[in-house]
Amino acid sequence: MGVYQINGSSISGCLLILVFRKLGIPARLHAGALRINPTVCFLTPNAVKVLNWLEFDADLLKQAFRLDRHDITLPDGNPIRVMGPGFFSDPSGFSTWVIEGKSLIRFLETASNERNLFNRIVAKSEDEPFIIETSPDYSTQHGYSRIRRTGNYVLEGIITYQLPLPMATSITETWSPEGRFRVCPLVDGKIFWQVKIPRQGGLAPPTSLIDWLKTCFVRLTGPFKAVLDHIQQVDHHYDELMIFPHSFSENPLLAGEARFKLTGDSLQEHALYWEEAYLFAHFLAKSSDVRKAAWEFEQHFQSKLDTLLKEDWQSSQLHRSPYGQKILKLLLKVLPEKALKKQLNALYKLN
Repeated sequence: MGVYQINGSSISGCLLILVFRKLGIPARLHAGALRINPTVCFLTPNAVKVLNWLEFDADLLKQAFRLDRHDITLPDGNPIRVMGPGFFSDPSGFSTWVIEGKSLIRFLETASNERNLFNRIVAKSEDEPFIIETSPDYSTQHGYSRIRRTGNYVLEGIITYQLPLPMATSITETWSPEGRFRVCPLVDGKIFWQVKIPRQGGLAPPTSLIDWLKTCFVRLTGPFKAVLDHIQQVDHHYDELMIFPHSFSENPLLAGEARFKLTGDSLQEHALYWEEAYLFAHFLAKSSDVRKAAWEFEQHFQSKLDTLLKEDWQSSQLHRSPYGQKILKLLLKVLPEKALKKQLNALYKLN
């Protein structure tokens, strides 16, 4: 069994140290590197299963909101397709939750710093550690030449607003040539809003963010227009990127945010950090050969990761095109919910 130094107090860095400690793997967390705080994180059933295994679910989910359905609408709020209730749950009864990013990171940092949480095994100072890097560095280092821009510019934030039913338990989004507008509820009467606006070149918008946002969505009516009117500031804005990772078993070992980045269309980006931490640590615990364990884990996990990277990329490109949106709307009208649920349940497996 190796000794590990995990670099970065990212979500995946904190998760790795927590899983390592529970399995009794010697590890230390170096938290001084760059960290990116997401606005919200979606905890789908595969992530909640890891949370349950860590015995944190009772405490953390008090700060999260359970999502029950997914509604795709026209700009006036009339539905194109309603998926739910229970659309985001899996057969074992685990559900999908959404939590503010700062709340999740604060919880994980507190847990990873708690000395009495598990029987901590501290590496000896003379041991040469295996480095696991979890802090993203969007440059050409460590295989980041595989960065791809989706062509969408993202604006998002959190406001206090009471959504009407059925939006009060749903991820609800509308699609138009100007962009995609998504809202979902949070705890304490807050909501998360996000827009993705097609924009080539990765350039910042040419005017103030709020003016640009409201100019792009002048045709909204109904509940989406009410949400738009309540937005006074943009909490985060960025050129949407994806990272398609090189081999997991290269040196240094990369994990989580340092290894891959999805668009969030599948809600799996942060969930995969939980799943990766859980599975990778279990592979390491079974072998004294770190490189062999990393290679075996990669063969086990890479197929799912590649599938989701491909699906998120295709989704981002279809949504940027009016013709692509027509194809997606047609598919949603003809695909039975049972088929969509089967696809989701395959993602929610933790094995």
